[in-house]
Amino acid sequence: MKKNQSKNIPTEIIDNNEKLSRWLALMEGIEIIEQKATELKVDKNEFDSLLKPLALQKYINERYNSIKLELDYQSGY
Repeated sequence: MKKNQSKNIPTEIIDNNEKLSRWLALMEGIEIIEQKATELKVDKNEFDSLLKPLALQKYINERYNSIKLELDYQSGY
């Protein structure tokens, strides 16, 4: 098992937390859009028009570090 030299953390955990952080941020962003669509009573057929890839990417980039820190803390690193 390879380890990160600076913190002695298995690289598999680092890789998994990085990937998981991005997926969780994406899911969180979609949930926020879904909640807002429900509040505005948007028809489910029109829901896809609310999904903006660039806005979601910006949200993922903003939330990534905080989610990763939470995952690292929970996994003990």
